[in-house]
Amino acid sequence: MIIHNCDQGSHEWHQIRIGKITGTRLKKMLAKDNLSLLDELIAEEETGLTDDDDFVSEEMQRGIDLEPLAIQEYSNITGHEVDHPCLIQSSEWPILMMSPDGYIGTTGAVEIKCPKTKNHIKYIRQGKIPNEYKEQIWCYFMVNPELQWLDFVSYDPRLTKKPIWILHITRDQVQEDVNDALWQLGSFLTKLDNYRNEIFF
Repeated sequence: MIIHNCDQGSHEWHQIRIGKITGTRLKKMLAKDNLSLLDELIAEEETGLTDDDDFVSEEMQRGIDLEPLAIQEYSNITGHEVDHPCLIQSSEWPILMMSPDGYIGTTGAVEIKCPKTKNHIKYIRQGKIPNEYKEQIWCYFMVNPELQWLDFVSYDPRLTKKPIWILHITRDQVQEDVNDALWQLGSFLTKLDNYRNEIFF
């Protein structure tokens, strides 16, 4: 695993991510129709430019503002000291990287979500990894083969009776999905090479 030290959201952060499959892009890669991702990656590789915009919605800003509070509350409950690397990149698959919310040593991680209250309640009720974040969770384990566990944290201080919910996820629980995603990544990279050659040669 390669660690990049920079500020998340900075110009350097955007530049490092150019032409890479990130935690949010993994869902696109695993989709049946992933041609739009092929287009994006090749465009970024060739131009050094990205379509990432700096727009931050009110809900996104709320998540940014609450994340430090969520991490502090998580640390208080678990006793874990949380590090905050800017970007982590796979040594085996350099195209694969992500921006983690937190790391506990090299074998543990934490992913923070600060959702709407109704979604916070839904996550607690369902008691499992929310479907919309499965690929993002798998990406942690794909990028870092030493990672053994991850705590998924939902935080909403408006729900005073239960402002924080922690789901502990082990590698064993997701390994089959991680293996399948890695296999699909290999196929996707072959497809990317073929597609690139068709365009430029």
